[in-house]
Amino acid sequence: MIKNKYSINELLGLSLRCLPATRQGIHLKSEREHWPYVEVPGKGGPGGVRREFEVPSYVLNEITEILTDLSNETERRVAQAPKNVIHIHKGQVMDDTRLLALCASATDKMNETHKLGMTSENKGELIAILYKFMMLKRGQSEVEAADDIEQFLNVFKK
Repeated sequence: MIKNKYSINELLGLSLRCLPATRQGIHLKSEREHWPYVEVPGKGGPGGVRREFEVPSYVLNEITEILTDLSNETERRVAQAPKNVIHIHKGQVMDDTRLLALCASATDKMNETHKLGMTSENKGELIAILYKFMMLKRGQSEVEAADDIEQFLNVFKK
């Protein structure tokens, strides 16, 4: 599912053809086109508040196009991967791709559930740390890994 509210940093990170390549350029375009926005707690704005813009349909269309391309590329790579890496069953050892996806999903869920307002950069850093932590515990089943990830992330909730 594609969200429809994005911070300027998130939009910059997507490198969309339909938007300027600078913070100021996107900000001016959003003002000129009267994009609705909400202010949320987080880094990036004055007083610890940043704007998340409801982007117009032409921006969402390009985001959808990019995500579709990424999905197709992922499917292509999975099709080319050795079959023993693709099939994951309960109790079977996970491959690195699935572990990384599990780390990313858990981080997103924690961010949304606890309204942490993490930037894409912060999420990426946390996913990298979590992934490194989980790599130390190689050989776990997906269920065991999910439990360890939850315990790891619980530290940040306190």
